[in-house]
Amino acid sequence: MSDSHPTTIDPRAALVELGNQLLDDGLVVRTWGNFSARTGPKTLLMSPTGRAYPTMQECDLAELMPDGTWNGPYQPSGEHHMHEIALRLRPDLDCVVHTHQSYASALSLGAADYDLTPDQADALGQPVLPIAAYGLPGTKKLHSNVEQTLKTTGANVVLLRSHGTIIVAQDPDDARRLGNALEQVSAEIYDRLVPGGRAPIVTTKRVAASRRIGANIHYFDAEDAPIVPDTVSRERHERCYAERKDVNAVVSCEDPDVGTFYGRTLRPYLDDFAQLVGTRANTSPKHNVILLKDEALCLGPDPVEAGYVKHVLVKNARSARVAVNSGSHPIVPWECLVMNVVYKLKYSKEAGR
Repeated sequence: MSDSHPTTIDPRAALVELGNQLLDDGLVVRTWGNFSARTGPKTLLMSPTGRAYPTMQECDLAELMPDGTWNGPYQPSGEHHMHEIALRLRPDLDCVVHTHQSYASALSLGAADYDLTPDQADALGQPVLPIAAYGLPGTKKLHSNVEQTLKTTGANVVLLRSHGTIIVAQDPDDARRLGNALEQVSAEIYDRLVPGGRAPIVTTKRVAASRRIGANIHYFDAEDAPIVPDTVSRERHERCYAERKDVNAVVSCEDPDVGTFYGRTLRPYLDDFAQLVGTRANTSPKHNVILLKDEALCLGPDPVEAGYVKHVLVKNARSARVAVNSGSHPIVPWECLVMNVVYKLKYSKEAGR
C-alpha cells in the first residue's frame, strides 16, 4: 500500500464490500466489471473472473505477484493487466475499478474527449473526460490504449470506447464515490448530446414477462404477478418459444431509448451487447433481442439471463443514440461474432459461480 494512503481496513474485506456496493449502486451487474487494490510496491489483490459479488468471500480474491503469477482459488479477471498498468502509472493511488455503468458506457461512443463544466470537473477531479480507443476485451490492444490515455491525459477517470470505464482512486471508498459521480456527470452530458435526453419509462403492456415451465407458458405483469395475456402478447411470446427451443424466458422492454429502434436493426455498439445478443437485433427471434413496432422482447434460457439481456439492450440503445450524434460506428461484425461465441462457450458457464 502506498505510504500516502495508509489504512487500517483489511484490503480483502474492503474489496469484497466494494463489489457489493458497486452492485447496489448499479455501477456493475452480474459479475461484469472488476476491481483491485494495491497491497505492496508490486503486488495487488484482484477480483476473480466469473465470481458473483453477493457470494464472493475474502479468500476468493486473487493476489498477483511481481513475476506474473497469482495466488488464490480462482483465476484473476482477464483485465488484470489493465489494473497493473494503472497502478504502475499512478504510484500515489491504490485502487482501480473497471465498470460497465450505463450512461458512462454510452458516452464512450462520443466523437472526442468531453470538456467538463467546473462542477463536473470538481466532481471527477479532472477538467476533461477522455475516451481510450477501442480494443477487444482482455487484449493487449485494449490495455495499450488504456495506458496511452492515462499517460497522455493525466486523467484518473477514463471511458473505454464500446466497453465501459476505468477509475483509479485513493481507496475503495474513493473509487465508489468517483464511479457514482461519473454516472451523474455522464447522464448530464447525455441529456445535452441526445435529442430529448433522458425520457421517463411509460409502461403500456400488461405482459411484462413470460416463462416456459415444462410444456406450459406462464405470463406475468410488471410486479411479477400472474396474468392472463392479451392476444397480441400471447402470439408474440409463443412465437419466441416455438422458434427458439433454448429460450425459457421472455422479458418485454419499453425503454424510450430502445423505442428509437423499434422495428429496425440495432447493431452492437457495446461489447457486452455483442456477447449476449450477437451481431444484431431486429424483428427476427434468431438473436436474443426482437425489435417489434411497439416493444422489444429480450430472450434468455431463464428469467435472470433474459433480464441481463434487457439491461445490455438499454445500454446499447443509449450508446447507439450517442453514436448517431457523434458519427461513431458499431463494432465490426466479425468481432461481435467472436465475442458472442466466446461468451457462449466460456463466460456464461462461469457467471454466477
